[in-house]
Amino acid sequence: MKGTVLAVDPKASEAIVSGDDGVRYTFGAGDWRQKGPPVRGQRVDFVTADGQRATEVYVDVVQVPASSGGWAAMPPPGSVTSASAMTGGSPDRGAGVRNHVLPPSPAAHRSLWQQPSFLATVGLCVFVIIGILAIAAGHIAQGPLPREGTCATYEVVDTPGRPITPEMIDQTRAIIESRVRATGVAGPVVYIDDGLLRVGIPVLSPDDEAAQEIRKLIGTIGVLEFMPVPAALQGSVAEGPLPEAMLDVEPLFTGVEIASAAIAQDPTTREIVVDLQLKDTGSRLFDDYAEEHYGEQFAIVLDDQVMSAPVIQATRFGGKAQISGGQGGFPVEEARSLVTVMEFGSLPLEIRETEFGACGSSG
Repeated sequence: MKGTVLAVDPKASEAIVSGDDGVRYTFGAGDWRQKGPPVRGQRVDFVTADGQRATEVYVDVVQVPASSGGWAAMPPPGSVTSASAMTGGSPDRGAGVRNHVLPPSPAAHRSLWQQPSFLATVGLCVFVIIGILAIAAGHIAQGPLPREGTCATYEVVDTPGRPITPEMIDQTRAIIESRVRATGVAGPVVYIDDGLLRVGIPVLSPDDEAAQEIRKLIGTIGVLEFMPVPAALQGSVAEGPLPEAMLDVEPLFTGVEIASAAIAQDPTTREIVVDLQLKDTGSRLFDDYAEEHYGEQFAIVLDDQVMSAPVIQATRFGGKAQISGGQGGFPVEEARSLVTVMEFGSLPLEIRETEFGACGSSG
């Protein structure tokens, strides 16, 4: 609560503050937490105790300190001072209350650096700053691993002819962290440790279904490709591994052309599907292709796995596409994982799982 000091009574060692809520509160020397006495007109911040008294009173905006005077010794507990008793002496013109000052309690005489609450705040700020600097330097990301739950370790797969940079490693960590957090699991940690990617999932045991879904999500590179089906394979491509004859087929475009993805339900079959909205370039490329290849099969491929192979039945799609999930549609969790992968993009590096198990164990 914030307010303004209305009056200070040196005899009763009490003061009145008008809260911004329109209520007047009293406080004594033991409630004042600043060096130097309070001053009439001073803006303060305080805690309301019982609707009548203010405690933990601090200056909100530093103003001119009192030039003289001080609080007398505090009266015995239970002493009550009315507002009228605080006018003592000749009143200030236009104010109706004399600007008396109160001596602070022994605690209030301590300098700002001696106040426990101030030191605790400074300590917390220093800790946060050190943490931010460490993260920026690449020493930590989220850590440490939880004591209980599921922990996993991954190594980066070296690709000949493609140098691995610190930026690529950190991007891989960031994407995986985003994927894991998107599942809604509480308190996951993802960080780089001596070149290894470590993931910790509190509470969940390794054999938990949710932990296994996250495991699959982490291991998915996430390269989505929209691929033409060669004439020789028309009508034969189905959901599953990409046919060997299509491994060298140039994709029409990749997942970078996806603007958004969402779980939906096919209005006809009532099956779970994933609806895609393409960006302008992807939309134009797809419509141009559809116009030339109407009635032909087309494949949507994720990490060399055919996710959907529909027959083109229109020449204009307006940037909309759909992944059906095969016979029976997608299980909800699989559809959610696919949407998550497309939302955060593919990993810039291939990773290999080296450990997955209960935290504190290995292998």
